[in-house]
Amino acid sequence: MGFETSSLCRNAIARTQAHEQEAIQRVLTSLRLFRDRAEILAAEIPRFAPGLTDHSVRHLDALWEMADLLAGDRVLLNVAEVFVLGGAILLHDLANAVAAFPNGLNDLRGPQWNDLVHAEFLSRYGRRPEAAEVAAPPVEVTSEVTLARLRQVHAAEAAVLATRGFFWFIR
Repeated sequence: MGFETSSLCRNAIARTQAHEQEAIQRVLTSLRLFRDRAEILAAEIPRFAPGLTDHSVRHLDALWEMADLLAGDRVLLNVAEVFVLGGAILLHDLANAVAAFPNGLNDLRGPQWNDLVHAEFLSRYGRRPEAAEVAAPPVEVTSEVTLARLRQVHAAEAAVLATRGFFWFIR
């Protein structure tokens, strides 16, 4: 579906004045470009979080259908509000991609990462990890910890993406 075919967007466009059409098209073009860039980053999510449900651009586009269902005929947005809603839809899960972090996995490491490594070792091996194992966990532990850490931080990181951007990834 996507934003352009949603009732929320079509109704917003229909209610604009003729003299506003050029500005409206600039806003919609910006949202299309935003979507194109988000699609690239969303495609990276399965690399480190293969167990997550679909977070591709298909999922992001489908949220417009859900928004239409929820809003019904009661909610009327203007084009600026369509852009804000579209940005929120696009950003909400993008930080489930390690690529959303400028320093990759290093941005996920720290005390919380170490806590997750300890918990995974206890669960998987029934013991606490050695210091060297915390610093460089086995692949299967790193995989589980990465997914858990992404789940912990992705919502807050989405807000950061809105202001920091993710253009280092797209270059």
